[in-house]
Amino acid sequence: MKAVLLPAAGLQRVRIWQSIFPCSSGPAKSHLPSKFVCIDSLTNKEATTAGKKLRCMYEGIRTPASDRYCRYTIARFLHDPHAKWQHPAMFGEIVPNCGKLDKDPKGSWIVAPIVSSRALKGFISADSHEPSHTGPTERTETDPRVVMLQCYILDIISDLARYVMPV
Repeated sequence: MKAVLLPAAGLQRVRIWQSIFPCSSGPAKSHLPSKFVCIDSLTNKEATTAGKKLRCMYEGIRTPASDRYCRYTIARFLHDPHAKWQHPAMFGEIVPNCGKLDKDPKGSWIVAPIVSSRALKGFISADSHEPSHTGPTERTETDPRVVMLQCYILDIISDLARYVMPV
């Protein structure tokens, strides 16, 4: 995950989310996840600090597959399994899990699906938000070339993750 936080990429945080599938084998849609759980998170500060990594405070947080942004990733993963830039204006609402994940409501993030054997194993999300308890941050426009680099980096990491992430 440290590779995602290279200074040239301009990203500050990265999280890995694992798909949780329904237990029943009933409807045809049971191959789609019902929720996602954060299995790891790393900030730029943690990546550059020497020593043992402490348990991530976001580990174990769950988000339902019904979240509009999760539905967007689920809807596109088979035909467009590449990293995409996302932002609050996409659906005109604040992400429901903004508080739990300390997301910048004025910011943006990049999501890369982790796809293997036509199944969505999870996704990687990364953003440029530096958590601050001093108040809201100004939204700065990101150079499209930087966003493209960030998407390429997440695509590479998500391609590698599909081989090591459990089913």
